[in-house]
Amino acid sequence: MLASAGAAGAALIAGPSIAATLADGPAGALSETAVDAIVTRAMAERNIPGALLVVMLKGRVLVRKAYGLSHLELAAPARPEHLYGSGSTGKMFTATAIMQLAAAGRLRLDDPVARHLPRAPAGWAGITIDQMMRHRAGLKDYDDVPDFRIALEWTPDAFIDAVGAWPLEYAPGTKFRYSNTGYVLLGFIVAQASGMSFADYMKRHVFAPAGMASARVDDIYAILPGRAQGYASDEAGQPRRPDPVSRSINQFGDGSLLFNADDLIAWEGAVAANRLISAEAQRAIETATPFPDGNYPLENYGAGLATRMVRGHRLVAHSGVWNGFGAWIGRWPDDGLAIMACTNLERGYPAGWAPRIAGLIDPALAPYEPIADSDPARTRADRARLARHLAGGYASDGSTAQQRAHAVERGPLADDEQVQLVAIEGAERLYGIARGGYMDWIVAIDRRGRIRLSGA
Repeated sequence: MLASAGAAGAALIAGPSIAATLADGPAGALSETAVDAIVTRAMAERNIPGALLVVMLKGRVLVRKAYGLSHLELAAPARPEHLYGSGSTGKMFTATAIMQLAAAGRLRLDDPVARHLPRAPAGWAGITIDQMMRHRAGLKDYDDVPDFRIALEWTPDAFIDAVGAWPLEYAPGTKFRYSNTGYVLLGFIVAQASGMSFADYMKRHVFAPAGMASARVDDIYAILPGRAQGYASDEAGQPRRPDPVSRSINQFGDGSLLFNADDLIAWEGAVAANRLISAEAQRAIETATPFPDGNYPLENYGAGLATRMVRGHRLVAHSGVWNGFGAWIGRWPDDGLAIMACTNLERGYPAGWAPRIAGLIDPALAPYEPIADSDPARTRADRARLARHLAGGYASDGSTAQQRAHAVERGPLADDEQVQLVAIEGAERLYGIARGGYMDWIVAIDRRGRIRLSGA
């Protein structure tokens, strides 16, 4: 059992392993003490057993490091070579495979799904591959359906029959709603279009050319040297074994990969050099496209990646949570920086702490954090404005069509969400909307009460 947050807990679970690489130099001086402080604090606060961290700047590896334990029961120290789960960061790999097959003429992004999945129901006639990549297909997320049993073995046909019986949530192409279901189907399409299994395609056409020597689609029955044990959290916040997941579910295209620190280093090198897909294709999966009404999704989600502007710098990233693991892969492509982190705890939430390391390299790249508030009365008034706006007040507060669409997509402010001042930029005050200590949204409010939402 792990100690609770505090000095004792940090000493027990969060010390760096002996297997580490951390460089200092003109390419970007980085304090090992400062990096360790960010990681160990997060591990102690969230009872994270183990973590992997990679930081690269302009092709140079600044950090290749492991922390804590990869297996609690064996007290096995984490090592950079250990295999951790991708969770939904695997979606960028699936999207890459789809773009490769499109470039090879094996499919088109505007193909209807039924062209590649003949078992698709008639109700999916309006769904295209591109819409599934961008979470705009209207498909219900199987992860949100309580009676969908992830412990059962699922063939592609059985999965399509099950999810095909659910009504679409909206007309394809008209909205954004994150759905793992679409990426499962994309994995089936990779197999159908390539003539090989999803796992074999990824090994031959993504991992091998990228130089990811240890990466693979997971197989829960395989004996894999260096495989870390993943954990969930119990009601007291202590690690426990994750809920059972079937072998087939754990090989789907929505996020079923295993990789280590060296694989992540290779991945960043391949993406930066456009070795897997063209620069044009990479921009396409990083870039959100407008809906038919001209509005853009609040998440600014492309296809397997979301792009956000933070302090004027472009951040392209995706997080993941699945079967005992958490992961985050983030790139600041215009600055040549990449940070990648994995935990063997589902709610290790590296998206909440790994970006802070960017601020050690360049303060302009740091994520927004709460600052001293010299006008708390205005903050209270702005929170009330925001609550009204998100509860439907956008219909009469002078919001633009884009702002109204974002308010609907975001949904009402919850009682347990905090609104914290993070910056003052010109006439706007920027607030972070936080839950559980981590910010998911940034809202800008000017003196006239006009509201802009974006991802954190």
